[in-house]
Amino acid sequence: MKNYTRNIIFFIALVSALPLFADSEFVRLHNSRYGLSFLVPSEWRLSRADLDYKSVYIIRRNKNTDITLKLSDYSDVEMKKWESWKEWYLDGIGRKLTEIIEEKDIPIDKGITGRIIVFEYYSGRIKFLQRIMLARFNNTLLVIECRAPFSSYHKYAETFTAVMSSLIPDKK
Repeated sequence: MKNYTRNIIFFIALVSALPLFADSEFVRLHNSRYGLSFLVPSEWRLSRADLDYKSVYIIRRNKNTDITLKLSDYSDVEMKKWESWKEWYLDGIGRKLTEIIEEKDIPIDKGITGRIIVFEYYSGRIKFLQRIMLARFNNTLLVIECRAPFSSYHKYAETFTAVMSSLIPDKK
């Protein structure tokens, strides 16, 4: 009887964990214009826009959970814009910042440093947690934005980390 109960508990634990592993498959995308490849979750919806001055990838899990990856030509103007991100990013689009959890510089790869910003905000009645990574390599500015409702962010944290840590610059 003990083995039967143990097997049922194991089965229930396994089935309840399946949604956590549903996003474990990734595909590698390559942007030849900016010389960078990165992973995206294969089950998420992907849309891409290539403009004269930037490439934008929006990888959406659902209405409130997504990853936005932007590659643009590096310029002092663009970097200054991101240095004052709180002034325009949140306030400019009607989001209410509640707390900056972390803001620090991190090493990404040889010759590439980045900045991580993690914060909470409200959009309407929904509390969100968002992580942004800014990085400069060669003449490219990379911005990755990962967001999800605060209550479900933990379900996607590994996926967000996998995308942010998957960057591979072209060898020159």
